[in-house]
Amino acid sequence: MIDHDYLLQLIEGVCKRPRMYTLNGTFGEVSALLTGTVLNAVDATERDAVHKVFNYFVTSQLLVPSKFWWTGAIRLVATDDEDAIRRVGQLFHDFIQMRLTHTLDEILADAEKRVENYKESEPAAVWRRFMAARFHADQTEIELLILPHPDAHHLWAGGGAPPGIAEQLISISDSGTVSIIAGSIESGRVTLMVELGKIEACLIDGHWKIDATPIIAIDKANADRA
Repeated sequence: MIDHDYLLQLIEGVCKRPRMYTLNGTFGEVSALLTGTVLNAVDATERDAVHKVFNYFVTSQLLVPSKFWWTGAIRLVATDDEDAIRRVGQLFHDFIQMRLTHTLDEILADAEKRVENYKESEPAAVWRRFMAARFHADQTEIELLILPHPDAHHLWAGGGAPPGIAEQLISISDSGTVSIIAGSIESGRVTLMVELGKIEACLIDGHWKIDATPIIAIDKANADRA
């Protein structure tokens, strides 16, 4: 039988004094230790399910696409290793507490509901419009949605995806949550978490614009290799 009180005390101890429990006290070492001692403190037949549910629990709490896996999701939103360790400690604590009163299926359903009920921001809507325009290589729409960039032509130079494929790509892109992980609507500058990673957006003359620099760099590199 799992001793939940022991696990909660272990989580608190490791995250408060990581150098006492690991070689260098890094987020990676703390995550590995907690994975081994907390997530694996179950019957072997249940282990895969626990790992999968914990991953979705974390990514739904952080509103980060689940494909990044929970360690990657925490790294993406944390400011540094200290912040990441603090976050992972709280998330492990909350997960253990939920397991006292919820089944894995119930935890998963709760996580799915959290994602479904999240109301996206205006910058998120602009990001979705930008991605649709990019897949269609719609220069006019793209230029309306991004900050000026000398290499912006790479976003439409390839001609876009074939109509049927473009719609599939848009559908895949739209299936993920786009959340704000830094900044604020009030300040006029936010960091969005999208399926490609972190994207900056800012308010210019009453309109949100995407900083497409990372996307342009990818498209330019692909063009140079072609």
